[in-house]
Amino acid sequence: MRNPRGAMRGCFLRALVPLLLFFLLLPYFFQSLSYSRVPPRSFTLEPAAEPVCSQQSSSTLLLDNSSFCTGACKEDCFPRVRDICFSANKVRLCNRETRSLRTNKLGKRHSPPGESPVPHFMRFQGERLTVGVEYSECDEDWSWTDGLTAVADQRFLPYNKPNPHHEAEKIIPAVLLARQFHTKLHWFSNQAEVSKWATGFLEAVNMTKDVVYLNLPAKRDVPICFHDAVLLSSPTNLRYVPDESTNEWLRNQVLEFCNLTRENSSWPITNALILDRTGGPRRLGNKPDIARVVEDTLQVPVVDELSGMGSFCEQVEPVTKADLFVVPHGSQNVVFLFARPGAFIIEVFPFLFYSTAFRNYTHAAQLHVYSLLGLLPPGDWQLRFFSIFGWDFCFDKLRWCKNHARGQKIYADLNELEKALSMISRTNGSFT
Repeated sequence: MRNPRGAMRGCFLRALVPLLLFFLLLPYFFQSLSYSRVPPRSFTLEPAAEPVCSQQSSSTLLLDNSSFCTGACKEDCFPRVRDICFSANKVRLCNRETRSLRTNKLGKRHSPPGESPVPHFMRFQGERLTVGVEYSECDEDWSWTDGLTAVADQRFLPYNKPNPHHEAEKIIPAVLLARQFHTKLHWFSNQAEVSKWATGFLEAVNMTKDVVYLNLPAKRDVPICFHDAVLLSSPTNLRYVPDESTNEWLRNQVLEFCNLTRENSSWPITNALILDRTGGPRRLGNKPDIARVVEDTLQVPVVDELSGMGSFCEQVEPVTKADLFVVPHGSQNVVFLFARPGAFIIEVFPFLFYSTAFRNYTHAAQLHVYSLLGLLPPGDWQLRFFSIFGWDFCFDKLRWCKNHARGQKIYADLNELEKALSMISRTNGSFT
C-alpha cells in the first residue's frame, strides 16, 4: 500500500524543482532587461592595422604545385588539384599526388593563411545539392580539359538569392589567375542565375569570353574532368585582392567600363551618403536619426540612396560620388572595392552580429572602414534573452541566433555614431 506521507514528500520535492530553476534564472532575466553591450572579441571601432607576416613573399600572386595564393602573406590560398572529375553524386580526386593532400573537414571555417586544404564537399544547383569529395579511380575516356584552369562551384550562392559578395570571392581570384597565367574559369553555375553585379564585373575586366558555365552531369552522363584545376569553393579570409596596385587596376577597369570619373576623396569631407539595402533583412531602421547626427556633427549635406539596384554600373556609381558613407552590413557593399580612395565608411551591424568581412575584402582599396555595433531591435525579446550570453556566443556557437540576428532591421547606436564621426573629423583624411 502506498505511503501517503511519502507521496506528499515526492510532490513537494517535484514542486521545488521549477521554483529552484526560477530563482536560478532570475538574475539572468534582470540582466537581459539591460542587455549586454560587451563587444565581440575581434571588434574595433577604428580601422584595423594590416597584419604583419613573418615569412613575407616577394610576389603577391603565387602559384605552386599545391596552391594558388593571393597576398604577400598568402592570406588566401586555393588548392591546386591534379586530375579531378565531377559527376552527379561525387567529386573524384584521381591523382595519387592529390590523394596526399589534406581535405578540409571543417568546411565552415576559414583556413589559416598559407594553407589550402581540398574541400570536403562542394555545392551545386544553387546550394540545393551537396556532393562529397572523395578519392576514386577515373577513366581516361571521360571528358577531360587540359591545362591550368579555375573551377568554381555554387557554395554560398543559394538559389534565387544573388550574393555579389560571395560571387566576388570566386570570380576575383579567377580574374587574377587569368590575368597572370592566361587561364579560363569553368563555373558550375547557370548563367541566368548569376547576378547583374557579377555579369557586369566580368565584362568590365574583359573576362566574359573566358568563363565557361557548366551543368553538373546527370547520373548517366560522362563525368566532367580537369587535369589541372584551382578549386574556388571553400570559404576564404576575403583578402583575395592582394595589394593596392591590384585593387587600383580593378578600380580603373571598372570605372573606365562604366564611364565614371576616378577621383580621390575630399578632405575636409564635403558630402555624405547613407546607402541602404533595397529590401529584405538588415535595412537601416533609424535612417532619419542617422542623417541628423551625421549632418549636425560634420556640417555637411547628407543624401539617402539605395544600394544594389539596376545594372552593374548603376550599382557602382553611388560609391564614386561621396566622401563618407553609412551602410548596413551586407553583400551589396562589395561595390566599395571601386570607391574613391580615402573615403570613410561606417558599417553598421545587426544586434549580436559582427563580421570583419567588409574590412578584409577592402583591405587594399585605401578606404577608412569604421564598425558600429547595432542596438537591440524594438520588441525582439529573443535577441534580448540571447544577449545574456554575448555577441561571440550568438555568432560562433548558436546558428539559430546568428541567422535570426542577421535577419532583423539594423538600428545604429547614435551615441557611438557621433563618437565615430568625431574621431573621423580629428583625422587628417590621408590614407595610412
